[in-house]
Amino acid sequence: MARVVVTGKIPSGGLERLKSEHEVTAWEKDDAISRSELLTMVAGADAIVSLLTEKIDDELLDAAGPQLKSVSNVAVG
Repeated sequence: MARVVVTGKIPSGGLERLKSEHEVTAWEKDDAISRSELLTMVAGADAIVSLLTEKIDDELLDAAGPQLKSVSNVAVG
């Protein structure tokens, strides 16, 4: 079981599927996650599912830690 961080609202079917097989921490508020909250939330994550609004950079990857294996993006187009 991997620890997956979802940085914003995604379709409920996708979120439920992740939750059925992994430990999921998801930002489910209507407003965007702040950078400081995001850096705290990703600590120890094995995977990050991000929205276009989050900046994925060295700082974020370092905050997640060396066990991080996957970073994916939810977008249209």
